[in-house]
Amino acid sequence: ARHVLISAFVTQRSFVASTATTTAQMTATATPDCAAATATTINFEEHSKSYNDLLERLREITHLNHASAVLNYDRQVFMPQSDKPQSSRGKQLAVLATIAHQKSTDPIIGKLIEEATADLNELLKTSADDEALL
Repeated sequence: ARHVLISAFVTQRSFVASTATTTAQMTATATPDCAAATATTINFEEHSKSYNDLLERLREITHLNHASAVLNYDRQVFMPQSDKPQSSRGKQLAVLATIAHQKSTDPIIGKLIEEATADLNELLKTSADDEALL
């Protein structure tokens, strides 16, 4: 009997890094005892539009947080301690934080997560069905 090991990897890298990426892939590999071992790799990003949309939204939030971190570092290290520059920088940081929060709590994020999860489950089911036919 053919035994097929199906592994789904969903790796989310920290959105703190500026090169943050999130990838998901499914790899189906026949076990070594099969006469004709095969390997199929399916790129989940190519399969799911909702996953790609989710990644794009999360990248935007990450960029806003990075800009905020740079402004905050500049405020702490280089800005004069007088009231006017500090007040102005505080308002800039508040605006960025507000925009990042609005984007983070947008209901579409939850919807995209649900759709991407459904896409992944469909892909896993389809792959399992295809392997059962072998």
